[in-house]
Amino acid sequence: MIAGSAFRRLYDVSRLSAGGDQETLEATAEEREALARRFGLVALNALTARLKIARATAGSVRVSGTAVAEVEQTCVLTLERFASTLSFPVEELFRAARGGGGRLEAVEAFEGDGAPLVVGQSIDLGELVAQDLGMAIDPYPKAPGAAFEPPGSAG
Repeated sequence: MIAGSAFRRLYDVSRLSAGGDQETLEATAEEREALARRFGLVALNALTARLKIARATAGSVRVSGTAVAEVEQTCVLTLERFASTLSFPVEELFRAARGGGGRLEAVEAFEGDGAPLVVGQSIDLGELVAQDLGMAIDPYPKAPGAAFEPPGSAG
C-alpha cells in the first residue's frame, strides 16, 4: 500500500477509451476517518469527486474535475468546532507510455510531480483527490463571524 494513501482508487490507463473516461469517487466512512486524521480535521463528513481522464497532447494523460468535501475544523480564534464545505479543482498531467499498436500501457508522473500517484500502469485517483483536499484545507481556519480583536482595540 502507498504510504499515506487512505483513499485508494486505482485507474488502469490501459483501459482509457478514445473519448476519455468519467469516474465518480466517494470516500467511505473509514476512508474519511483516516483522511481526517491525516489532515488534522475534527471530521471529514463527505468527500466526492467527479473526474475526467483523457488523452492530452504530447503523449500524456490528463485527470481533471472537481471534488467536494464537508469538513469540520476547530476555529483558531474561538477554539469552537465548525463545519464548512470545500469545493476544489482536481488537475494533474501524467506522461503516458505506449506499447505495440499504440495502446496506452503505462503511466508515470512528470519529474518531481506526484510520484506516489502512480502504481505500475495505474493512477491512484483517490490519492490525487486526497492530496488536492490537503491543499484546499485552510491551515488557520476561522469560524464564520469570528474576528481577531487586538488587545486594547475594544471600546
